[in-house]
Order: sequence, then structure tokens, then C-alpha cells
Amino acid sequence: MNIEGKKGYTLYSNLLKKRFYLVNTEDDILSGSFSKDLVMQCAQHNPEKDAVAFVPIPDQQNSSSLGNLYVNYSQLTPLFEQLFQNKNTDIFKSFRLFTGLSALSLNFKSDALMFNGLTNIQKKQPISYLNLFINQQPFVNRLKDIFPSTTAYSINFAVSDPLMFKSDLSQFQVKAGLQNEKDKLFKQIKTETGINLIAEFNALLSNEFAVVTTRYNEKFGIIAVKDGSKLKSFTNNLSTIINDKTGRLNYDKVPYFLLGDAFNAFKHPYFMIIDNYLILANSSNELASYYDTYINHKFLSKIDQYTQFDNLLAERSNVAYFINFKNATPLLKSDLNQNFYDIFENLEPGWKSFYAASYQFVATDKNFYTNFCMRLNVSDTTNLKGQAGIN
Repeated sequence: MNIEGKKGYTLYSNLLKKRFYLVNTEDDILSGSFSKDLVMQCAQHNPEKDAVAFVPIPDQQNSSSLGNLYVNYSQLTPLFEQLFQNKNTDIFKSFRLFTGLSALSLNFKSDALMFNGLTNIQKKQPISYLNLFINQQPFVNRLKDIFPSTTAYSINFAVSDPLMFKSDLSQFQVKAGLQNEKDKLFKQIKTETGINLIAEFNALLSNEFAVVTTRYNEKFGIIAVKDGSKLKSFTNNLSTIINDKTGRLNYDKVPYFLLGDAFNAFKHPYFMIIDNYLILANSSNELASYYDTYINHKFLSKIDQYTQFDNLLAERSNVAYFINFKNATPLLKSDLNQNFYDIFENLEPGWKSFYAASYQFVATDKNFYTNFCMRLNVSDTTNLKGQAGIN
């Protein structure tokens, strides 16, 4: 350790081959970073003059907490730009576009990291897609039961009032300057097919929809509907039929305008309707892959380790993000900067010691109650218990 003045210290990290800088600020609190400039900014920070970056933990919550996690969502994008070489990665994208502040407290559990607390929406900031869910009541998450066993990451949306959500989405799209393009598209559909697609779709939309990415970089939109047979009766008029199971929409960006930002990945999608689910994909091969998953019940929910993980989560939410670290490894290898991927791959214990993570938003009083969970792999859990002498 080198001492720089009376309050500065320099350490050397053998793992990253970098210098780590520390500064002793008020009340003998040490702050540290690999960036010397950042440490200097921390030393000069004046909380009375600078903008508030985090909300405080409530006293009652803080007094019983083993640790606290603070999240400033508006700063996730610049963070991800440092971590990822793929600047367009959709990992955690909806949360990175959200403006809010979370203050979460750690709950003790031997086999998992679990944080929960309140996320406050920044009222004076531009709203994002996730803001549309604050007017909803939390709803039971059922779509996750039909996610493929190869799921790398997913985001699941649940609404108690689909028509209210569609109304809020429409206003959001007006403010985003999308109304002219949207009106032109659905007017064209009505002229060419005679179908008022927005009204027909809204009448059949159920309470959940999700976007799933697999370890093979397949991407599926999964939408619960009230009556799949009624949906099938008019979607054929909007589509080019590929075979008895699949078709392709003849119009661009329909899912995006019907369900919002989360479905922007499906520009001109292929689709099929199975029971009361509308499945979207960007190729017929991907649809065939999901059909095989569905018919043969190759679901994530059939895996014991996933069931153990899912038992730790809130049953009801409005937005639920999930990542399976093993399945996500091929995608992280191509998307992460090499030095960060090396840490992910080689650090023991590290990220690969965990089976999965989940991040849930539950609407409450125009904000979100938030649950964050990361569970160790079963083998790592067993090892930890053995080391601690736990039976």
C-alpha cells in the first residue's frame, strides 16, 4: 500500500492488474475505485450542493438491515457502456431506460442474496415504458411456467387491467411522437383487411406478456390471450400463411404498437397460436423450436433447481426480470467486454457460483416495491453449508 497524503491510499489488485485508490472522507469512511479521478470526485463531493443520487433507507428498514443496496437507474446505461462491447444489448434494457431510485435492504438467507424495498419514480423526469405499470395491481405470474428450459433471460409483464394498460400505452406513444406512424399503420390494415386490429386485439388481450431470450439467442414474444381460436380467426387475414401452425404478419411493427417498447425486437415477426398463447419470433425455425418446447413440455419450470429458485420470489408482480447465468454465458461471452467476461468466467467464487437472479417490480402507491434475488447453485449451497457445519 502506498500512502498519498494524509487521506489517500493506493492498493494494487493482482486479479485485475490495476491500481485501486482509496480516500478517507468525513467520519472516517473509506471510498474506493480503480479510477483515481473518480476517487478525487468522491473526496470533493458536497451532498448539500450536489443533486441527490439516491433515496435514503427508511429508519425502520435500516435499523434491521444487514446491508443496503442503492440503485440509480438513470446511471445504469453509462455503467453498461463500460461493461458491454455490444452497445445494443437488450440485457436489463427496460430498467436501464427507467428513471427512478431504489433503496433495498438485505434479508439474511444462507443460500441466496435477497434485497427488497421501495423504488421511487422520479416525477420530474421523462417517463419510460415501465412507468405504465404503476397504475396496475400486482398479478400472479403464470407465463414463466411455459418459458423454454434454455431461457437465458426474460422479462415478464403482468397487468390487472389490460384495457387501462392499453390506454396508458396509447398516451405514452402520443407523447413519444408515434401517433402519426401508428395511425397510418392501422388505417392501412383496416383498409386492406377490414379489421380494426387495435379494438379486436384489445378485446382478447389477457393479463400477461413476456419476451424471452434463450442461450441460442432465440427470441420469443409470449402473449396470453383470452381466446386463441378467436384470435386465429382474424390473424390469418393479416398474414402470409407458412404452414398449418405458423404465419408471418404482412405489416411491420405491429407488436411494437400493440404492446409497446418491450416488443420492439419483433419488426416483421412470424407467429403461431397455441392454446391461448400468441407466440412471436423472428424466424420460422425459432417458432419450430418453441413448438417443440411446448408440445414436449421442455420448460424451465420442470427443472428442480429453477423450482427452488422460483419459491424464493414474490408470486405476484407487474414486471419481473430473470437471468439464468449458465444459459446466459454464451450471450455474455459475445456481448461483454473481454476483461469483464474473463472475471465472470474465471473468478471463484463469483457470478458463476449463482444459479440465477430475479428483479421484480410490484406496483404500490404510484411507485414500485422491489424484490431482488440471487440464489447459489445447489452444489455451492451444499458446499457452503458443509463448511459452516450446517446439516
